[in-house]
Amino acid sequence: MPIDSNQLLLISKLLRSLSDKMKHVQNILQEYHKQKQYLLRQMFI
Repeated sequence: MPIDSNQLLLISKLLRSLSDKMKHVQNILQEYHKQKQYLLRQMFI
């Protein structure tokens, strides 16, 4: 089943959007991890 250029463009945009979302979620996860470490250090001072 051949794919036309419009479909390829749509797939490309979708993949880019998913990639951007993954980067964003990874950044949030990293920030949560930093916050967790900070809070744990504060608990045991």
